[in-house]
Formats: sequence, structure tokens, C-alpha cells
Amino acid sequence: MRIKTLTTLILIGLTVCGNAQDGFGSMAFDGKVYRGIVENIDKADSVYGMSLWYSQDEPLAQLAKFNNLTYLNLGGQKPLPLDSIFQYIQNTKIEHLMMYKCEVSQINKNISNLKGLNKISLSNNLVKDSLSFINLGSLPNLEFLDIRRNDIQTIPNTFCNLVNLRYLQISGNKLSELPDSFGRLNQLEELQIWSNDLQLLPESFGNLSKLKVVSFAYNKRFDLSKNVQVLSRLPNLKELNLLSTGLTSIPSSINQMSSLEILDIGNNPNLDLTQAFESLSNCKTLKHLGLGVLDIRSLPASFKQLDQLESIDLDANRSMNFEEVFSTISKTAKIKSISISMCELRQIPVSILKLKYLEELSIRQNSFDLANEIAVLSKMKHLRKINASFNQTFNVTEEFKNLSHIEELVIQGVKLSDQDLIRLQSYLPKTKITN
Repeated sequence: MRIKTLTTLILIGLTVCGNAQDGFGSMAFDGKVYRGIVENIDKADSVYGMSLWYSQDEPLAQLAKFNNLTYLNLGGQKPLPLDSIFQYIQNTKIEHLMMYKCEVSQINKNISNLKGLNKISLSNNLVKDSLSFINLGSLPNLEFLDIRRNDIQTIPNTFCNLVNLRYLQISGNKLSELPDSFGRLNQLEELQIWSNDLQLLPESFGNLSKLKVVSFAYNKRFDLSKNVQVLSRLPNLKELNLLSTGLTSIPSSINQMSSLEILDIGNNPNLDLTQAFESLSNCKTLKHLGLGVLDIRSLPASFKQLDQLESIDLDANRSMNFEEVFSTISKTAKIKSISISMCELRQIPVSILKLKYLEELSIRQNSFDLANEIAVLSKMKHLRKINASFNQTFNVTEEFKNLSHIEELVIQGVKLSDQDLIRLQSYLPKTKITN
């Protein structure tokens, strides 16, 4: 069999999958047969993407045949023979290289030959010291880098030669500081650096003028009061995640973050909420506030000052008196979106009807049957989206016809028979249902 046109080739264990004009579909092969398949592709230059998950080493030499390869996924190769890989693909047009869970401990200098690389995923490997990935600094076109869940303790200054980097995911490592040269990454738009050991940011961090999103979540020693001045120099910072960072207070100077729209301060049990809300009341651009996992029963009176809010996350506050909380919220902000997921609720509090502007409601992973809550939800005429995913009980009844104003219903993780799903869609013909 000659394979005339093949654009994608995937090898998962001993399985090759692809699309071809002569009907080549999905079959199981041993290594020798796979090699025969590759050798019998008439136009290897028509293959642009390839995934070799958990495959044998034998076929890897055939990579050199695919000159127009732009995407290569080598997930699960243990250990990955990088010297050989970079040699095989040096004449290809690789743009996106994925090496997830490959026991990579050091990036070979030959990676510098892959000048077209703009996206690398190196998560869940064994990269440890700065010398292990110092060669990444030789990739001038790199825009996306994922090196989460390794064992990285320091970042070399040469790493900051990646002046075109727009997205950096370096969470789940052992970083206690960032280099002084970090500010040279001035094209960076998103930084995910959660679950490290950061405490202080370098002054140059304030030079990241294009940074829009940053997460310091689970950096237990991160001191906002000592970093707020640097963060305030970021003119485009819209989203800041301080989940589980040991916050006890929020400095009033946070209002200098002139573009901040989304802030998560959840899972900080020692946070003085009265003081925090007073500080945040002057953040006039703030639209969303994350208050999950705070183990609180009510919101302090100072919440009334946050009249700029449109969205709030109250997830996993299992002791919260929601009748009282909804009454408090209704007297202040015109909340359009609220999440009360994972709160062990047995019913939706009737006081939610006081939130007259509510358009989106997330009630994931609670303990009620949505069918029993329709009497309340049907009265919320501004409501457009409900996320009721992973609720254990979900009975489809004719009462769902009363939710005809809902535009989207998300019920992922809910066990429904095909018949029930068809019936639900018949009750809500204009609603987008995601199951």
C-alpha cells in the first residue's frame, strides 16, 4: 500500500493513526511495520504534524525524512535521546516541540540549530539547575515556553535573552528568586509562576510593560506589601492571582495598579477582610474578586464599598451563610456573575433572587438536584448561563421548560442517558447544552 497524502501521523505506543486519500485510518503495528509505513509515504514533505507518544526508539531516525514538519510531540519517551532527536530534525521546519514527561534533565546545545522554534513544552521532566536549560537562551524566536513541574532552583541571566517570549509557564519548581535581568523579557504577556518559593521580585520586574496576567499562587512567602510598588509599575496588568500566598492584609497602594480587573485572594485564612475590602474599594478598575476557600460565614460591612465589582468567586466556603451573604451583595455591587461551587449546598438560597443583575451562575459540585431548584432559577430573568457540572443527582423533568431564557447550560460530569439528554434538549430547544 502506497500512502499518497498524509498530513498528520500519530504513534501512541504501537498505534499509528493518520489521514490519507486512500483510506488509511487507525491500525496497530510493531516497530518494523511502522518503519515500513513511513518508508512508503510518497510525499513525506506533506506531513506537518507528528505525535510519537510512548513509542519505541527505532522509528525516531525516520524523523529526518519529514522536511516540512512543524509540530512534533514526543510525550512519554523515557529517556528521550535529545542528541539524536535534534540531529534528526535540524533540517525540518519545527515550530512547536512538546517533550512532556520524557525524563529530560538537560537541554542539548544543538537545540540552537532549530531557529524556527517558537513554542516548547518541557513540563514534568527532571530539569534542575540553570545550566540544564541555559541553551534555551539561544532561540531568538521563542514565544511560548512551558517548563512547569521540574526541579528548577535558579534561572540564568542568559535565559532572559528570550526577548520575544510572550508566555512563560514555570510553576511547580523551587525558585526562590528571579534574576535581575528578568525585566529584559519585555514582550512577556503572561507569567504563571505558582507553587514556587518566591518572596521578593527584582526591580526590573517593573519593566515588563506588556504583562497582562501573572499568578503567584501558592508561593507561601510572597510578600505583597514589599512587591506592590514593583507591580504598580506594570501598566497593562489586568489579572493577579494571590491564592494561598499567606496574605494577612492588602496595602492601600494596590490602587496604583491602574489596569487591574481580576484579583484572586482566596485560601488566605488569616486575611483581614475588613481591611482588604477597604483597600480594594479604591481599585476602580476591579471587576472580579476571588474569595474562595476562606472558611468565612459572612462578608464584613466594608464589602459594600466594592460597588465596582461585576463578578465574585465564593467557591468552597462550606460554612458560609449564603442567605446573609446574598443580601449583603445585593446592597452593593451589580454582580453579573457568581460562583458558589463546592460549597456542599443542598439547595440554592432563595435570597439569590436579590441579585437582580445576575447573568451567570456556577453551582458545580454541590449536593442538590437542579430539577428541584427550577422554581427559584426560573424567576431569575436576567440569568443566561448555568454551570451545574459534577452534581451527583440530575433528574430531567418537564419543569426544565421554565428555564427557556437560559442560553447555555453546562452539565459536564453529570450521568445522563442518551434518552434523558435528548429529552432535556427538547425542553430547552434554544439552549446550548454542554455535557
